[in-house]
Amino acid sequence: MLTQSNKIEDLFSVSEKVVLITGAGGLGNAYAEAFAENGAKVVLASRTVSKAETEAKILADRGLLITAAALDVTDKKQVKAFAADLQQRFGRIDVLIHTAASCKLHPGLEDCEETFRFNMNTNLMGSYFLNQAIGNIMATQPTGGSIININTQSAFSVNSPDGMSYAVSKAALMHLTKYFAVLYAEKGVTVNGIAPIWIDTPMMSGRSQDYLNKAISQVPMGRMSHVEDYVGMGVFLAGAGSRFITGQTFLVDGGWSVSRVFRFNP
Repeated sequence: MLTQSNKIEDLFSVSEKVVLITGAGGLGNAYAEAFAENGAKVVLASRTVSKAETEAKILADRGLLITAAALDVTDKKQVKAFAADLQQRFGRIDVLIHTAASCKLHPGLEDCEETFRFNMNTNLMGSYFLNQAIGNIMATQPTGGSIININTQSAFSVNSPDGMSYAVSKAALMHLTKYFAVLYAEKGVTVNGIAPIWIDTPMMSGRSQDYLNKAISQVPMGRMSHVEDYVGMGVFLAGAGSRFITGQTFLVDGGWSVSRVFRFNP
């Protein structure tokens, strides 16, 4: 029978955990700061390494344990070598928070094969390479590990018509999460996802105000989400309190998924 402390500080502690976060900027930076502030040893990896280095310097100057690294998740050999190097440097990998993704938009009914393949290659194949490489290391550890794949509301529903390949790739990631959850379950490795809604980040700056207004109108809480809204779920899924939860993708959405609010005259 498993035994563990029921103290809140133990159930949700990430202190001393080795945490790999992919994707600098937006959510990646928010998770890096939150985990480092709570005593984790953070590695922030990004295809654009300068973004990771900028964030790492800010946090390191505050005395937090964080390093930056270059990583292209679509390169299988690079991912495997990176995972092995991480294991050698730290002795283990406790948590993976995979935020790295591509969201190139395109008209759904036009021939956009190149864009479609690019999104699928990053969001599906890159996730496959990373989950497998890190999961295989976690599976050898007595303490197992936690994999958290950042997904999107678009995996659950058709939203903007120009986001087809992004949404399809993320829907596939949700099923990939389920498969890895089952395959690693006996090894003490949990694999889950978090699905945000529209987040107030630079990624949304290209959208028109009309788009943003209509997006917000779909959210019962009446606002865009902020990166901080997703920190709590990430910490929960990384800690001991969630050890029997796996294969799930959690919508953190201000009520979007359970309500289609409309006004009417009674």
